[in-house]
Amino acid sequence: AVVVVVVDTLRADALGAYGAAEAVTPTMDALAEEGTLFERCLATSSWTWPSTASLLTGKLPPEHGLIGKDGSSISPDVPSVAAAFQSAGWATAAFVANPIMDAELGFGRGFDVWEGTDDSWDHAAIPLERAKAWLAERQPGEAFFLYVHLVEPHSPYRPSADSVAALGLSAPPTDEDLGAGT
Repeated sequence: AVVVVVVDTLRADALGAYGAAEAVTPTMDALAEEGTLFERCLATSSWTWPSTASLLTGKLPPEHGLIGKDGSSISPDVPSVAAAFQSAGWATAAFVANPIMDAELGFGRGFDVWEGTDDSWDHAAIPLERAKAWLAERQPGEAFFLYVHLVEPHSPYRPSADSVAALGLSAPPTDEDLGAGT
């Protein structure tokens, strides 16, 4: 089994597994301890589309073709890791909370199941529940590739009441505080 979890806009220096002393990330830290922790990771772009396309294809943006919002997409000639797993007989699934991650742009290539979101920024609970349900359907020993793309730290961010209290805030930040729409 191969499981890839992307948390869109989450910086490594905010996680205990990467040494953040003030981190409140016990689940992520436990996953890092039990799985593989990559200590040197660089994004191929400053934004989601080209970076994620590179992650799923192993190619740089000029090679995979998804560079900007100019009508570009992942070239149909560029193979994806999901397609490679699928060709090898593995079950493949993606559960994606980022509404700009569209299967039509080529992100869904090679996935037996691709569940994106509508125009809302779903919180982790929705794609995680769907991913857990999909995992529960797997047979013991079945080879699978699971990709989960979350957006919890991404604007528009709506922290829980517990998170607001843990950060010592009296109220959640407003859209203006977060720079939404800029």
